[in-house]
Amino acid sequence: MRTRRAVIVMASIAAPLLYATPAVADQLAASPDRLSLSTPVGTTTEATLTITNTQDEDVELTGAFLTYKPFLTPGAAHGQENALSFFTQDCGLRILGPGESCSYTVVFQPGVLDDPDPEPGTEFRGRIVQETTKGPEIVRFTATAT
Repeated sequence: MRTRRAVIVMASIAAPLLYATPAVADQLAASPDRLSLSTPVGTTTEATLTITNTQDEDVELTGAFLTYKPFLTPGAAHGQENALSFFTQDCGLRILGPGESCSYTVVFQPGVLDDPDPEPGTEFRGRIVQETTKGPEIVRFTATAT
């Protein structure tokens, strides 16, 4: 019988993050505002998440991270591969001017080391948090192994 346990994983694109109090939904707009991914076990799918500064002043991006569950850790000797990951070419630590956008690529690959044999229908739920000097922008997601 396989035991599942939920753990939060952080994949950070910046230095350690400070948690800000108010959300900045009126400063940044995420598109889409909620991600939904689905792919068969053993395959990969990608989605693009775009962050846009909707204000008349600069917003400083101070980092980003992704959390999700379930997250299983079987003690891999070759490093940890995660069912969900994300990367960026143009966000990171930077100033986002008025009207400017940057984007992340979110990758979902069920059946890797963190859950090598997920049952079809296994749902991963999580969030991507874009930190700024004015607070976080949070995008929630679901990813389903089919």
